[in-house]
Amino acid sequence: MAEEILRPNADLGDSYWDNVPGTGDDYTTIDEAVLDEDDYVYRENSYSSEMLAFPNTSLSTGKTINSVTIHGQCLSDNDGDQIRFDINPTGTHRYSGDIALGTSYADKSYQWALNPDDSEAWTSDDIDALVSAGLQTRSIAGTVRCAQLWIVIDYEEGAPAATNKRPRIMYLNRKRRTT
Repeated sequence: MAEEILRPNADLGDSYWDNVPGTGDDYTTIDEAVLDEDDYVYRENSYSSEMLAFPNTSLSTGKTINSVTIHGQCLSDNDGDQIRFDINPTGTHRYSGDIALGTSYADKSYQWALNPDDSEAWTSDDIDALVSAGLQTRSIAGTVRCAQLWIVIDYEEGAPAATNKRPRIMYLNRKRRTT
């Protein structure tokens, strides 16, 4: 098994979330590979979505994709507040179940083994067609923060293509001619 990681590359539409440091796009606040607790997006005391765009996958057509998982490093200052992840394969939002948050950053995730739009195995075309992905606050009495958000595509490496060609061997037989 192998993995490809996709990180957000654009904000989508109006976000009702704010970010710390308070400048720039939300996606640049949470797209880093290493957790930085000093910059994050947050939402206080209300139900709201943060939807982001992601780049196309580099997987070639024909790879077996085992699952697509959204991860977020999230917390709340109110133990027990909840989020859910949102994936939008073709214009229809598909949600994870509610995920409880603690008061320290922790990796929260939800895995889709099948494309939720058609209940078929994921393809690289499905992933490239993703309209958006993100998170949504649910039962919230405090402030929810998210410092990272990313998608993991789990796939099979696959064997190299078989070939019937034999290695080419060249023999050189040089004789000097004399006349």
